[in-house]
Amino acid sequence: MFYKLLKIQIIISILLITYIDGTAQVVVDDSITNNPDSIYIQADSLNNQIDSLVTDTTKAKRPKKASPIEAPVTYNAKDSMDISVKEQKLYLYGEAQVIYQDIELTADYIEFDMAKNVVLATYRKTSDTSTVGKPVFKQDAETFTSDTIQYNFKTKKGIIKHIVTNQGEGFLHANMTKRQADGHIHIRGGKYTTCDAEHPHFYIGLIKAISTDKNIVSGPAYFVMEDIPLPLIIPFGFFPSSKNRSAGILMPTYGESSALGFYLQHGGFYIPINDYVDIAFQGEIYSRGTWGVTARTNYLWKYHFRGGFDFSYRNRTVIDEFPQAKSKDFSIRWNHSQDPKANPTRTFSANVSISNSQYSKYSNYSYNDIVTAGGTQNSSISYSKRFGNLFQLSASTNYNQNNADSTIGMTLPDMSFSLLQSFYPFRSKNMTGKPKWFENIKIDYDAKIRNQIDRVKADKLFDPSTLDLMRNGFSHNIPISLTNFRVLKIINVTPSLSYSGILHLSHIEKRLSEEVHYGTNLRQRVIVDTVRGLTYAHSINPGIGFSVNPKFYGMLQSTRPQSYIQAIRHVLTPSVGFRLAPNMSRLYDRYGKYGDYRNEISYSRSITDQYTDEEYSIFQGYIYDVNISKGNISPISFGLNNNLEMKVLSKKDTTGKPVKVPILNNLNFNASYNPILDSMRWSSIRMNGSTGLFKNKISINFGGSLSPYAVNANGKAYNVSHFEKTGKLLRLENVNLSVGMNFSSASGSKNSTTENEPENTYDYYNETGFYSGYADFNIPWSFSVNYTFDMRKTYIKGEEEVLYTQYLRANGNISLTQKWKIGGNTGYDFNKKEFVTTNISITRDLHCWQMRFSVVPFGTYRNYSFTINAVGSLLRDLKWDKKRNWYDYY
Repeated sequence: MFYKLLKIQIIISILLITYIDGTAQVVVDDSITNNPDSIYIQADSLNNQIDSLVTDTTKAKRPKKASPIEAPVTYNAKDSMDISVKEQKLYLYGEAQVIYQDIELTADYIEFDMAKNVVLATYRKTSDTSTVGKPVFKQDAETFTSDTIQYNFKTKKGIIKHIVTNQGEGFLHANMTKRQADGHIHIRGGKYTTCDAEHPHFYIGLIKAISTDKNIVSGPAYFVMEDIPLPLIIPFGFFPSSKNRSAGILMPTYGESSALGFYLQHGGFYIPINDYVDIAFQGEIYSRGTWGVTARTNYLWKYHFRGGFDFSYRNRTVIDEFPQAKSKDFSIRWNHSQDPKANPTRTFSANVSISNSQYSKYSNYSYNDIVTAGGTQNSSISYSKRFGNLFQLSASTNYNQNNADSTIGMTLPDMSFSLLQSFYPFRSKNMTGKPKWFENIKIDYDAKIRNQIDRVKADKLFDPSTLDLMRNGFSHNIPISLTNFRVLKIINVTPSLSYSGILHLSHIEKRLSEEVHYGTNLRQRVIVDTVRGLTYAHSINPGIGFSVNPKFYGMLQSTRPQSYIQAIRHVLTPSVGFRLAPNMSRLYDRYGKYGDYRNEISYSRSITDQYTDEEYSIFQGYIYDVNISKGNISPISFGLNNNLEMKVLSKKDTTGKPVKVPILNNLNFNASYNPILDSMRWSSIRMNGSTGLFKNKISINFGGSLSPYAVNANGKAYNVSHFEKTGKLLRLENVNLSVGMNFSSASGSKNSTTENEPENTYDYYNETGFYSGYADFNIPWSFSVNYTFDMRKTYIKGEEEVLYTQYLRANGNISLTQKWKIGGNTGYDFNKKEFVTTNISITRDLHCWQMRFSVVPFGTYRNYSFTINAVGSLLRDLKWDKKRNWYDYY
């Protein structure tokens, strides 16, 4: 027995030594020790004879045969391993694994032919005909699954049957493939799909194809839906699968517009310039003459900044309109944002959107964008720099465009400088203990420079006359204040002193004309002259503020321990405040009467008016002006705030601790009294409050105002109390109420997004069909209703009229099943007695497909859209689309 074992070991050793010859080795877990061979092989005597023709007496060495294996091959199996010495094969059973360099192969069964350097892997079928341990091949980032794999370590080629591999966003199925040494795969009987099911619901059938690391190129291809071939055949197929960006053609989308005709949109070319910048050129063309081009670039420097820029031009023609409508429209957009990690002391951002009004109108399809197109567009560029913890410098430019009247406003530049920390001049560096009162005096500083144009026609923006419309100036402030302190423990005292200065490039002077204009019912006309030259003005405004806001608590407790309501608490916070300031107007040299600065001239605007004196500021209408204190007391403000809540026993809480439940979050009353006015010193009494019910599922907000004064026939208040005129204490001016209800089946769960759910606005362009394409199938249903009521009194031709505004808005969605979702939003205007913009959408999840139907059934922006498309951007054009946009009705 020992002799047989020894013989087997000797044969295995010879095979392994022959196989390992060279630099490669096979790691075998074998406990049998290799004994040295004891058989001596007699040398051939003919080899010992010296050839007289050979002059080199060195002994020739036979070169060793190079092994095709260039690295260790490691293998293991969970079940068992078997070696056939005769066939030079290794058999691995049960979760077998073979690792060679960067190649990893796992399967239920692996057969390793050491003589041919070939590995064979396949799966095993169980008693219920299910498969176990299908081969998985991994190399670098490439991974695929198949039924059978044969791979040659020497040639690095393989034959794979029934392969499934991930190619970018899609999946490639193949009945028979051959893997080449360069990694390319030759396919016969293939399928390409974006469906991740083992048996795909749809695919593009490929008769023959070649797959590389960048793309898949095939011969004739056909479309198959639910295993039914459809008569949709293409002569060849090209499917990008590169993991990196690459230049290529952007395929256009097609469709029809009732106003513009058939079209091709978004077609063009994409170029990745480098790792930081790319650019895309796209175009659109319509059968009725409209065409447009767009250049769009994006840039990104990781951990520094990102942004994008695009320019669009459209030559629009509408044949159906009479006369024929033509316009040349453009749009410029730029956005830039800095990464917070790039520089903690310096920031730069930009959000620029410039276009003509026609482009804004016909290139925006969502309701919000349409409203914006009829309103204004705002652009801004801003920069800020912080210098340590001392001060900060900010600069910005702003541009606003009114699309309704084609006017433009611009601010260039708008700069500010401010201290980041207050300066305490009387504090020592090593201060200890409680600071003294004068040590709490602090000084701040801020300065501003601004140059702006309010409104100018777009075509006059660069006209030289526009320079005369610019308003500019400089302003700086030095506020000195003392930290609040209390008197008698309840009165808050806030003393302050501020210095303000302004600088302008000009000022105005007013004078009376020498001519008397009786024809225009004017005695004299006021003439305003602009005097060029630097003009500086300043003011010093001291003051002291007083306020009292104590809190009073009231508690009503239950005497029964098991009572549901344990206690009710009322918090009452009255407040009174006013400010005193001395007369500082004499310190202001540049503040005078009509005519000369210091001369007083009376004038009358009408022959029926008496002569009056009026003061004016020489910076009237300028950006900055100084506020001169004339010695007065500010209006005395009064307030009364209420909060009401109770504690109840929770039926869900077994600890017996009461839970706080709000009754009234707030109920506030505010008014003011101005003692320096000659009459009508009391302001209106304003009231507002809010509360929430059922854990804030229902929110209620209300408010209104009451006036103590009566009104005349024109609806203007005058110095007669409403009680004196009507016998009623106060006159109702307006009342408002809003009630909101939000419910969902996921309310209260950890994953609930009800509070952060975006506003339900419908996008008319991206054809998403439900809240801009997002349909959350995880929430079976959600519903919200908002009611708004506003009432205010007005007077028309001496008659009192009450104006009411009432709106009811509702939106919701429901998942009928895990695949079906219906949603929409609507509203009703009680004044106009009609529905506001309403949209309804239906979404169906078809696994690898999605169906969307949306409709705005009535109103100005009525439209509909029905789309069935494959999921995934690669096959985004594999769809059927039927739609009609809002402007197609006009």
